[in-house]
Amino acid sequence: MAIAIASAPPSGRIRATPYARRLARERGLSLSAITGSGPNGRITGDDLINFRAPQVESVSPPAPAILAPVSADPAPAIAEPLKITVAAAPSAIVARVDFSALEALLSQVRELRPDVSREDICLKAAAVASGAIASVIPDKALVLLTASGKRRRFNGLADASLSAIAKLRLSAGEDGAAAFAVSFLGRAGIRPVAARLIDDGAARLVIGAEEKDGFAECLLGYDPARVDDESAEEFLAEFRDLVETPFRLLV
Repeated sequence: MAIAIASAPPSGRIRATPYARRLARERGLSLSAITGSGPNGRITGDDLINFRAPQVESVSPPAPAILAPVSADPAPAIAEPLKITVAAAPSAIVARVDFSALEALLSQVRELRPDVSREDICLKAAAVASGAIASVIPDKALVLLTASGKRRRFNGLADASLSAIAKLRLSAGEDGAAAFAVSFLGRAGIRPVAARLIDDGAARLVIGAEEKDGFAECLLGYDPARVDDESAEEFLAEFRDLVETPFRLLV
C-alpha cells in the first residue's frame, strides 16, 4: 500500500493558523522553534499556549522592548499627587434677638444723651460679649463697617460709657482693621444669611434691623480654623442676653 507524504510548504513558509501567528507576535516567539500538532504539521493556537521554551545555561541577550511580554515591562512611574489647598468657608450661626428692652432703655438715655443710638448700645454689647472669643482678639479691638464702606477701629469699648462710644462713632476716626468686625443692616425684612470675613478677620457680627414685633436676627460668621463652635455660640448667646437686658451695660 502506498503512503502519501505531505510536501513542504512553498518558499519555506511555516504552516500556522492566523491565531497562532498573532500569539507568536504578541509573545515574541519564533514559529520555527515550535512543532505543530495540526494537519500536515500546522502550528495551532494551542501549540503556542502550551509551548515552553527550553532551559539554557547561557544568558541570552534581552529581547527588544517592543517584543517583551507585558509582565516584563517595568512598572510605570506614579506621579506624586497634586496638592491643592482649599480655604475653609466661614461658619455662621444666627440668633433671633428681642430689642424691645434696648429701645426702652434708649428712650430714657436719649433724654440726657440724645447722640446715643441703638448702634452704640450694640457695639458695647458686642465688645463685652467678645470675651468669649478673646483668644482671637487679644487687643479687645473691633472694627465697625459703615454704610460708606469705611472701617472704623475701636479699642476699649467694653469699659467705655455709651456717650463716649457715641462720640467715638461720630468722630472722623481712621480706617483700620481688626480680627472682629461689626456691621448693621438698615432695612427691616432683610435677613442676614452669610457674613464675609473682612481682610484677615476671625469673626464678624451682622446685626439685622428690627421687625414690627421688636425682634431682629443677628448673625455671627467666623473662621472655624480660629474660632471653635462652642466659643461662637457662647459669644452670640451673651450678646443676645446683653441686648435683651441692656441695663447691665450701664453698670
